[in-house]
Amino acid sequence: MLIAMAEHLELPRPCRLMLTAGWNLAESLGIPVAGYFLGAQLGGRDAGMLAATGVVWLTVVGRKVITRAFPRVRTERSNAVASDWFGLTVSLLCETK
Repeated sequence: MLIAMAEHLELPRPCRLMLTAGWNLAESLGIPVAGYFLGAQLGGRDAGMLAATGVVWLTVVGRKVITRAFPRVRTERSNAVASDWFGLTVSLLCETK
């Protein structure tokens, strides 16, 4: 059973995988931490927490505006919508000739 499943396993190209992993890491950790540090420098710990929360909500609103859909479990259709705005950059960076 597992051998049959392994035959159908499709892995993304390494460049696409690194770009997606980097973006996910930046979005989930880097952007909120940067917001926290900036807010903490300007107004203390409480301001840092509010800034980090605000950055997370701004990311959600930005995704809503760009993709016209809230983030959810990725399906084939949502992949197509998300790749419309992100795919051009990926294709330019990861194109093989």
